Amino acid sequence: AQPWTIHPCSSNGGKKSKHPTAHIRYGLIPVEDLRKTYTQSEVPLSAGIKCLIIKAINYHTSIFKQPVLQDKSTTLRNQKTRIILLGGQTASEGLVTDVLAFDVYNHKWQPLTQVQDRVQNHSVCVVGNFLYVLGGEIENDALGDVHRYDPRFNTWTQITDMLEKRCQFSCCVLGKDIFAIGGRGEGGSLHSSVEVYNIVRDRWTKAKELPCKIHGHANAICKNTIYISGGKYSDSANTSKDVYSLSSLEGQWMKQAPMSIARFGHQMATIREAIFTFLGLYEPFSEIERYDPDQNQWTRLRPLIYDRFCYGLLRWPELNGYTY
Repeated sequence: AQPWTIHPCSSNGGKKSKHPTAHIRYGLIPVEDLRKTYTQSEVPLSAGIKCLIIKAINYHTSIFKQPVLQDKSTTLRNQKTRIILLGGQTASEGLVTDVLAFDVYNHKWQPLTQVQDRVQNHSVCVVGNFLYVLGGEIENDALGDVHRYDPRFNTWTQITDMLEKRCQFSCCVLGKDIFAIGGRGEGGSLHSSVEVYNIVRDRWTKAKELPCKIHGHANAICKNTIYISGGKYSDSANTSKDVYSLSSLEGQWMKQAPMSIARFGHQMATIREAIFTFLGLYEPFSEIERYDPDQNQWTRLRPLIYDRFCYGLLRWPELNGYTY
């Protein structure tokens, strides 16, 4: 940044134009370089440039708040959409630490980074283009760890642990909060508890509990409401069709119309104000269902060609529709 501060800039027939330094994305410059530029610049810095540098320094020092402080100055100019495959296990290698990125334009998988532990049955979510990895298990021991990945600098940051250790749970983002819902805990015990991570305060707090202990369920956000479906209760032999919703931190979990198929290890996705559930474990058919929140009604759709369970799923807008 310093060489750009040395030369004045004018154009348009002598009319003063915005200095090039005003277009620098200071939030992407390491904080040590920002401090050096601010204190040891060879030429005086304008008040406007000083304000931009101070803002960037404050951004870097507010480590946990960064996902909700994102703006143009902290965002890469050329962002590329990637599908991330993180952790889990393979048939040949068992549990892995690899994090792979799939380029949706070139259709190629490439190594991105690695996680610290060989974890499975974890949950992930994205806030402000930061990837959060929550809980999971290592050799049947549930974890409460939470790590955050910054793809701009290829760095991991450990944030405050969840209040309870969880695996086979669900997580979602509502507003500026991350919800961790149900799951299995220490010793295989099941959770009905729900906890919420406040990104600004870097703090977990308890939320309204589920009406039952459950794991292996799925969730989705639709119209600012959390929906969960399926999973298993304390009786491990029975898979659930039940659906519950939560519309606010102060509200109660409300039971909604059940799915027509009991599902476990499945996935949900919201598309155009409707919720879709996709196949899971123990299902004889690969059928999809669509839920209309306004009508509180499920509709069966054409089944998938192939069966899957305990997989990942995302919604990605294409130019001519959607890719799943």
